[in-house]
Parts: sequence; structure tokens; C-alpha cells
Amino acid sequence: MKEQNLGYGQNVQGFSSEEELFEFLASQRQAAIDALPHALPAQHEITFGSFVFRAVLPDLSIFGRILREDEFGTDEEGQEELAMTREARTRGLIYGKWYSQVVPEGEYGSAHIIQCWPITLEEFEEATSLNWQLWPKLWKKVRDEIEAARLEGEDG
Repeated sequence: MKEQNLGYGQNVQGFSSEEELFEFLASQRQAAIDALPHALPAQHEITFGSFVFRAVLPDLSIFGRILREDEFGTDEEGQEELAMTREARTRGLIYGKWYSQVVPEGEYGSAHIIQCWPITLEEFEEATSLNWQLWPKLWKKVRDEIEAARLEGEDG
């Protein structure tokens, strides 16, 4: 496998064969399953219609709106996509529209819940007004909530 780093946490993988591609996909699927037990309770609560924040090191903030079930459509194709999205969620993958300073108009895709933290609609709207820049108050809130959840997990 060959990998090209595009910056901002984005990479492109190239494969020498179909077999190599399928091996990579299987390893990604297993990695998603293996990560699930490490997710904190608030991350497990991320569901259809949630708003989330992701920090992609070193300096990119991504804000996501997880699609609602009714956004998939009632036709056969929409229902197939919804079924695949529900199945992917069992591995911790969530599907939504993701916004950042790099792609301010947003793009559809998936992320693992272990990479995301739930935020409120109001915080998502604030991110919109700030052109998807992270502001200190939100960063502190997210860090404090994650630390509190980790400490609670150690005590429980």
C-alpha cells in the first residue's frame, strides 16, 4: 500500500492489487470494532441527528451534523443506505455532513465515534458563525467533559 499525505489529517491510499485493498478494508473494519470499548458513554450516545466536534491534529477542527433517519429517503436506494448506516453504527461509524475551514460548504462522510464529541445545536450554530473555527470556550468545555467522563469511568 502506498499512502500520500494531503495535510489536515487527510491521506490517500493506493493499492497494488484488489487483494491488498480488501485486506486494508478488513483491517479498518476490525480497527473500528476494536475501538468501540474505548468510547466514553457520551460518545456512545451519538446518534442520528446529533451534532459533534472532531479535532484533527495538529490544527483542524471539524464540526459534524449526523444525518437523521428521515434524510435518507423512502425509496429503495434511500432505505438501503439507511440500513448500511445502521449496520456501520454497530461498529461505531456515524455518517453525516462534516464542515471545516478547509471544506466550509461541508462534505458527506463517516467518522468513528471515538474521534467525535457531542455538542449542542447552539454550539454547532456558533461554529457556523465563526466559519468553523474552534473557540477557546468550546475547546475547554470539550476537554473538561472528556476528562470528567474518563475519571468517572475509572471510578465506576
